Amino acid sequence: MGREERAEGPPERSRGAATRGPVAERILISPNGMAHLPDKCNHHPDIGHAEAGWGWVMWPGEGVWGLISEQRPLRATHGRTDRIARVRCRHCVG
Repeated sequence: MGREERAEGPPERSRGAATRGPVAERILISPNGMAHLPDKCNHHPDIGHAEAGWGWVMWPGEGVWGLISEQRPLRATHGRTDRIARVRCRHCVG
């Protein structure tokens, strides 16, 4: 498994463990490598995400948002699949 794929699956969790961040239908990845949640900040393009060159992951799983980092990058699986998020938007909170 490559470094870019590590954050894609849900983390191992024991029963009753706390959720690490919001559960989102989609995590968007901007051209500069920042992860965003839909409709949670004003950093989104005026045109569609696909047309603006963004990538995204559909149904990333519980806890994936909280794992995105330099050590746990998230690679887009849709749109521009070469986009990799290594940092989360600090304005996108669940």
